[in-house]
Amino acid sequence: MKVLIVGQSNAFGLGSFQMRGVQVGAVLGARVTTAPVAADFVWADVVILVKRAILQYGRDAARARKPIVRDALDFW
Repeated sequence: MKVLIVGQSNAFGLGSFQMRGVQVGAVLGARVTTAPVAADFVWADVVILVKRAILQYGRDAARARKPIVRDALDFW
């Protein structure tokens, strides 16, 4: 399964995205980015949106008709 993990554009070095995005993505063999392009969504079988990335990229993932997994921990 091809997994795309997306975080906020300003979060790449921050703790929560570093742990739940970058590190987990490395273990899963996922593609991890803070600036996905249309080709990333086409490539993926599933999209994991870390924290508030749903606000920025949720519509893009939905338009690509990919299943979305929301990482809601600490969302608000």
